[in-house]
Amino acid sequence: MDCGKEFLYHNEREIYEILVMKLSRDPIESMKLLALWLWLEEIGYGNVVHKIYSSSSTSYTIINEIADEGVTCLNCINTSMIHSSFEFNEDDIPQMCCLMDKEISLKMLYENKILAKKMVDMMLKNMCMVVLGDIMDKVNTKIIGDDEKYNNVNQISTIV
Repeated sequence: MDCGKEFLYHNEREIYEILVMKLSRDPIESMKLLALWLWLEEIGYGNVVHKIYSSSSTSYTIINEIADEGVTCLNCINTSMIHSSFEFNEDDIPQMCCLMDKEISLKMLYENKILAKKMVDMMLKNMCMVVLGDIMDKVNTKIIGDDEKYNNVNQISTIV
């Protein structure tokens, strides 16, 4: 691992580790969440990642809630539903609204979903996979190791 990445992307790496290791969230989905938050920073929503990282000193519960809202945002930009059939509420993403330096809503994300999806995918590919790939490898290795332990236990129990 390049020390520059660890230093330059410390907050991003810490948040990713919290999401996948402490909160046991899906590694791919967690990487997409970081891509979303980094894209929002790029378009002027403030220092989102740093604010989320700062929340980690208070509670992992808050990060989990922000992640749940982020998944809602990702689902919104990835939906093929027609606007008239999609309900938007002012309080759909309250934790994320508190983090942002300007107004954000599911409606805004939905109305800009083509650009949002393209930019989040680009951020995922060009930044997150590069910066977080080694952590994802560790997580996948741990998952495979845990599965092997579990399978060995099952094999032993069927023999006995």
